[in-house]
Amino acid sequence: MTTEPGPILRASGISVRYGLATAVATCSLEIARGSYVCLLGRNGAGKTSLVSALAGALPRDGRMWFDGHEVATSKSTWLARNGMLVIPEGRHLYPSLTVEDNLVLGAYAWTRSAREARRAPELEQVYDLFPRLAQRKRQLAGTMSGGEQQMVALGRALMGRPRLLMLDEPSLGLSEAMIEKTYEVLRDLRATGLSVLLVEESPHRALELCDVGIVMSSGSIIAERPTEELLVPGVLESYYLGTKAA
Repeated sequence: MTTEPGPILRASGISVRYGLATAVATCSLEIARGSYVCLLGRNGAGKTSLVSALAGALPRDGRMWFDGHEVATSKSTWLARNGMLVIPEGRHLYPSLTVEDNLVLGAYAWTRSAREARRAPELEQVYDLFPRLAQRKRQLAGTMSGGEQQMVALGRALMGRPRLLMLDEPSLGLSEAMIEKTYEVLRDLRATGLSVLLVEESPHRALELCDVGIVMSSGSIIAERPTEELLVPGVLESYYLGTKAA
């Protein structure tokens, strides 16, 4: 895909419904190229539904542009092939495949050849980022710890040559050491020009990493602010409690 000027992602009036229930209500947002954006809110705020809709995994109303190209709903394969990759909550690995087999599957966004994927420089780059995966590349993914599986999920996404990486609750259930490792890798990836949309329920580490914070409540975006503003004590809490105007 030819890179266009403007934001890597622009969405306008995105809505998601489950039957008669509205999970996301006319949300609009932009993600600048090379920026890190965190999507915050309490459990049930609509964060996962919004990310799933943006990734083409859920039907949606509204309009969306990726790299300047308008994208119809349910185009997840097209989006992945053009550089929008998602690490879903729960990681969704193949437990009966080896670590390396799981990583190679990430390259299927740009090649159908496992041999080509195993020779691709991206695989060595993943092993450089996560030496433990190189040591355990023949181990079944399902036998690894939660933190190690998160490494595999992130490595698999990086194998897909992402331009926009969306991570849904990457720190959920991880030890403090594994959370720090995940965020260390994300900090290092800034130098590549990668854009990131990071979903977190526990916000402060995400705010320290990102440039912009978007706060959701009851399916709506109620605030979009530079992260340094949301890090001021009491500001984010006031949005969560509904005592601060957007």
